[in-house]
Amino acid sequence: MSYLAYCICNTIADPRLPFPPGVDGQPVSLIIASDLCMAVSAASSRVNDACPEVERILAFERVVETFHRERPVLPVRYGLVLDDELQVIEMLNRNRNVYISALRELEGCVELGIRIIVEHQESEPTPVESALDLPPHCSGVRYLAVRKRYYIARDRSPRQETDLTEEIREAFRGLFVKCRMETSTIPNSIFRAPIMSLDFLVERKNVTAFRRTFRMLSKESHVKILLSGPWPPYSFVPTHMGGDGC
Repeated sequence: MSYLAYCICNTIADPRLPFPPGVDGQPVSLIIASDLCMAVSAASSRVNDACPEVERILAFERVVETFHRERPVLPVRYGLVLDDELQVIEMLNRNRNVYISALRELEGCVELGIRIIVEHQESEPTPVESALDLPPHCSGVRYLAVRKRYYIARDRSPRQETDLTEEIREAFRGLFVKCRMETSTIPNSIFRAPIMSLDFLVERKNVTAFRRTFRMLSKESHVKILLSGPWPPYSFVPTHMGGDGC
C-alpha cells in the first residue's frame, strides 16, 4: 500500500491517540522508526492531481496542525507519496540525525508570514509600458531616453526591495529565531505586482508581541503588508521535504 505523508515528529507515548481523518477521509496512522514517527494515510489515486481540490488541502493541513498543537513537527509538503511502509522506515532511518536536529530547533515555534505588495510607481515604466508609450515613428533620441529611464528604474528596484526587507526584519529584531525571504509575482495580474514574502520562525511566547509590532508597522508603512499565521513551520523543514530555511 502506498502512503501519503503528513508530518514527522518524535515518537509519542501513545500512538493510539485519535487523529482527524486525512485526505479523502482516510484514517491517519503512525509508522515508527529510529525514535521518530511519520503520520500517514493510504494514498488515493487522486492525491497527485495537478490541481488538488481545496478540501484535500484543508484535510491535510488539519492533520498537521493537530500534531503541531501537541509537539514539534516537521510538516511535509502536500503530495509526498511513499511506496510502502518499508520506504517510510528507510526515510526515517536515513535522515534520523537531520530530523532530530530540526525538531529540536523547531520546538515551541510557529511560522508567521509577512507579504509585501510592491506596486509600480508611475515614474518607473515597465517594459510593456515603454513599448506602448512610444508612437510608431518616434525619434531614436526619445526611444533611448525611455529605455534609459526603464533600466535606471529596474536597477534601482532590487536595492529598494533589499532596503525594505531589512527595515522590516529590523522592526522584529528579538522576536524571531529565523527568517527566509522570496519574491514572486501575482499570477494573471495586469499589474504584475511583485510580492516579497518574509517567513519568520517565532517562539509561541513571542506571537502576541510579533502581532503587536506588525500592527504598528502596518500603520506607518508606505507599502501594503499582510500578516498570516501562525502555522506549522512549513518553510523551515529540511530541504528534501519541501522547505528551504535560511
